[in-house]
Amino acid sequence: MGIAYKYTVDSVDSAAKCMVVRYEATGHETMLVSMRLPNVGEELEAVVKEHSPVLMWEWRAANVYLPEVGTSNTVEESNEAQPDDETPQQSDVPVSDV
Repeated sequence: MGIAYKYTVDSVDSAAKCMVVRYEATGHETMLVSMRLPNVGEELEAVVKEHSPVLMWEWRAANVYLPEVGTSNTVEESNEAQPDDETPQQSDVPVSDV
C-alpha cells in the first residue's frame, strides 16, 4: 500500500546539523520529524524518504486483533533448524559416481 505525501522543510539548524521536516498526506495526521542534514552530494529527497512516516501511517490505519485480557498459552520453541523445500538434501548418488 503506497501513500503519497508532501514534505516541507520547516527549520534547519546548521550548528546541530539537523532539520525538521513536515510530512502531510490526505487522510493521515501531519507529522513533524527531526532528521540529519544531507551530506554534500546527497539528495535532500533521499534523506526525506529515509525518515518518512509512511510505515507509521500504515500501521495506524491497519486493522488490529484485540486479544481478550487474560489470554495465555504455553509455547515451546525448538532451536533446531527445520528442513524445508529449499533446504538441499544429501544426494543418494555416491560422490565417486558424479
